[in-house]
Amino acid sequence: MKRMRSKWAVLTAGLILLSAVAAGSAFGAEPVKGKVMIYSSIYLHIIEQLKPVLKKTFPELDVQWFYGGSEKVIAKLVAEFDQGSSMADLIMIADPAYYNTLKRDGRLLQYKSPNAKYVLPLWLDKDGYYSGVRINVIGIAYNKNLVAAKDLPKTWWDLADPKWRGKVGMPNPLLSGTAFAGTAGLVRSPKHGWPFFEALRKNRIACEPGNGAVETKLLSGQLAVAMLLEENVLKAISEKKPLGFVYPSDGPVVNPSGIAIMKTSKNPAAAKTVYDFFLSKEGQQAILAGWMHSVRPDMPPPANAAMKIGEINKFAMPMDWDAISRDPDKVKERFDKTVLR
Repeated sequence: MKRMRSKWAVLTAGLILLSAVAAGSAFGAEPVKGKVMIYSSIYLHIIEQLKPVLKKTFPELDVQWFYGGSEKVIAKLVAEFDQGSSMADLIMIADPAYYNTLKRDGRLLQYKSPNAKYVLPLWLDKDGYYSGVRINVIGIAYNKNLVAAKDLPKTWWDLADPKWRGKVGMPNPLLSGTAFAGTAGLVRSPKHGWPFFEALRKNRIACEPGNGAVETKLLSGQLAVAMLLEENVLKAISEKKPLGFVYPSDGPVVNPSGIAIMKTSKNPAAAKTVYDFFLSKEGQQAILAGWMHSVRPDMPPPANAAMKIGEINKFAMPMDWDAISRDPDKVKERFDKTVLR
């Protein structure tokens, strides 16, 4: 029965995604034209799924993408700011804190999408400068062939258990936006803090470039347990790979990856229309198809997810993204000294 429900969820996702193709005139009264450049950290396979949908939804619009991990996108933006202006019209990265930095620096265009009323207020900027567009959940992944049910880690601190010495991993927060979010949350937690990461270092934690690299090492057996995105595990499960996922009882990190329009956009009308699309049911279905949770409470969870985002929020780790945005370099430097060196 569970397998049938999973197949039905995937089929439903496909049908709703196809409906976006027929929605061409639903976003904006007039067809949008010209070019829109999106800087994004969304996985490439999701971008490839989005390209034909956006083309059929906006046939006269040339949607271009710059893809990279969140930290790579941020580095590109900073370099462009130093040159005077960015080429990006929209940004969609997985570092919620950075949107607050851009807002304070006057880099974002204020825009309150008509579809923002469907988004949970928790994931909306109160002044209308950005919105959550996809929800990443950070928890504990494990290799089912290596970890027995009785040995499953149930809390973050369980990763520091000596039985996982040399077999525990995480993505590098100096390179990955979601890893930085998870690290920042744990550092600010009174139950964890830097002593938690000092314990991980003693346990010889492996820091990989990104979530994909962590997943690869879990599947190869080089790692048994790891801090990882739920979406990586959900996709692996759909491909019948032996990964499992635990929502730590001391708080998974819920990461509302955002969307925003740059103030210097050369095509703000089109950027607003694409922004509207991503917050629509059609656009959010593309998020679900990428194994992430929707920012809209009226959407289902992604296929294979054991919990809905509303259930996860009840015990998720508290996150103050504005506070985190004010000292990211300090956190990264401390992590480098505490874990990497």
